[in-house]
Amino acid sequence: MRHQREPVIRGFSVFALTSILVAVVFVLTDHRRDLVGVTAGTNGPALITTIARLGLLGFTVTLVILWPQRPSLTRSPLTFAIGSYVLYIAAGVLWSPDPSFTLHKLVVLTTVGITAFCIAQVFDLDQITDLILVILVGYLVLGAAYEISSGSVQLRSDYRFEGTTSANQNGLFAAIVALISGTRLFLSHDSRSPRRTYWLLLIGSIAVTAITMSRTAMISLAAAVLIITALQMTIRTSSARMPLGAFVSTAAIASAVALVVLRGPRRGDLSSFGERSVIWEPLWGAVQERPIHGYGHLGYWVSVPSGRVNNAHSVYLDLLLDGGLIALALVLLILGLTIAKLLTATRHGAGANTVFCLAFICFLIVHGLAESSWSRPMIGLLFLSCVVARVAVPGPSRSSYSSSPAR
Repeated sequence: MRHQREPVIRGFSVFALTSILVAVVFVLTDHRRDLVGVTAGTNGPALITTIARLGLLGFTVTLVILWPQRPSLTRSPLTFAIGSYVLYIAAGVLWSPDPSFTLHKLVVLTTVGITAFCIAQVFDLDQITDLILVILVGYLVLGAAYEISSGSVQLRSDYRFEGTTSANQNGLFAAIVALISGTRLFLSHDSRSPRRTYWLLLIGSIAVTAITMSRTAMISLAAAVLIITALQMTIRTSSARMPLGAFVSTAAIASAVALVVLRGPRRGDLSSFGERSVIWEPLWGAVQERPIHGYGHLGYWVSVPSGRVNNAHSVYLDLLLDGGLIALALVLLILGLTIAKLLTATRHGAGANTVFCLAFICFLIVHGLAESSWSRPMIGLLFLSCVVARVAVPGPSRSSYSSSPAR
């Protein structure tokens, strides 16, 4: 009886988790409501954010408890690096300018980390990729509906698609959808794969990225595609190599759109990149004051007046401020070891979604140069943590794509 019920429970779990994540994404990513970067999370909007995160955490923990499979922690350089980072970032409370504030933020960060671990133990890389695709497409569609219903859509050259969050955030989401669609189109040979749907998603997501005019997203997308193309060329023989022309075409489209954005109405607004230097200059000074251990998680921002910018517009500056060179080194080590494991899986004929996870990490590494896309407990960090946790502590594979190796 138990084995007969497992498929039903599994199907319901996927549906329920997807539904909850779609709803929670709005709270996690809407900067107009998500105030946890500058508040203690106890006022109205921030309290909703905290409750949503705790609700997601409770659901996923319950899901893991009810799941028949138990995680088996293995000793590896990757798990050691993750454990070292967790212990170190927790120790940041000791040198934070405001220990109670940092402790509260660590609780919020911990909910995202535990949630990611639980998701990674219930679902494999392919199913996690499915969740990411469904959530981001749903988010972009609902954002477009919001823009249309509110009359925000305007046919002018300086229009940027913002939806319910920011243009840069939507550019990030659309670029990730393009990566998923592209890898499944050109690397999956599963006859069940809905290729027309993926073509529509690929074209549509690149168009949405262009409409957001997010130069960081477009440049990062092009860079990720080119990096993956180069890696595939080095690890595949000519007969088993991925369709190089298709991916080069995708890179060319992404590069062309990036060029249009750079030469478009924002070309005179390259000062928007310059504005980052205005932000970065005092932050570099703060980093130099505590270069080794930083200020503790979000500790630096305690002194920043509420309502002002609460991130460095660079993942790496955020890491330096939070944990200094030690935190930056540990995070880069974690990403490097994760990439190494994914490359090994790719060499052994892993599916298209494994290649996507590799491209996804490369994309975030580049994107993080000019955006705080995964240094805060939002959707980017949640997805990245899911991938890293799944690679670090692999569970049983139940993927419908695992029989379709990348070629």
